[in-house]
Amino acid sequence: MKRILLQNFRGEREPQTDDYPNDRWRLSDLTKQTSADERPNSAFNMVDPKTGISYSYNPNRVLAVSRDTFQDYYDKGKIVFPDDYDFLNISIPAYRVFESEDKQKAIKKCGSEDAMKAVSTLLPKEVGMSEDGNKDIVSLFGGKIFSFPKPQSLIKYFINIINDKQSLILDFFAGSGTTAQAVMELNEEDGGNRQFICVQMPEALEENSEAYKSGYKTIADITKARIIAM
Repeated sequence: MKRILLQNFRGEREPQTDDYPNDRWRLSDLTKQTSADERPNSAFNMVDPKTGISYSYNPNRVLAVSRDTFQDYYDKGKIVFPDDYDFLNISIPAYRVFESEDKQKAIKKCGSEDAMKAVSTLLPKEVGMSEDGNKDIVSLFGGKIFSFPKPQSLIKYFINIINDKQSLILDFFAGSGTTAQAVMELNEEDGGNRQFICVQMPEALEENSEAYKSGYKTIADITKARIIAM
């Protein structure tokens, strides 16, 4: 069976096969945390209609479908057997979840389709690297007073995923205040009204550090100074 691997809207890799050309899909567990004694109608060996191969049920974790509902689920394409596709790496039947179903659940949870935004786990180059975070610090403070700061371009990228210009962003480990800068810059760029809460313990800096020599006694001092500088 022909398949194409694509990024789905959550950034996971899903197959798109020629039997479902308009809807990508993923596999999910076809069993439940229910024993045969608790759910006897779901304790049955599942037979692949195409091959006749029988797959034994687990008496401690029976199927999520019953004898009565199996055929309906199968006819709707919801059950996938190991021999259905040559690219599968499964040994027991699995449950097929279509991307359209995932999207509908996300819309229902978020309240509207506008709350969704396509995201890939492959970050674009423009989000920056550690050296970009260092450049941010140097441009604001005139020196490298904080080690391994996150690039504000990366945080801006993540905040944009939320797709809500009225959001409240919490950074519980604020560090140098990258999140604060990212929020303020995004608001300036797109007219948003995002707010932020930055939490940073007043962790003492070493006296021989560049930050201490520059007048900052704690990490929290750096955080506040960056927010003020913006």
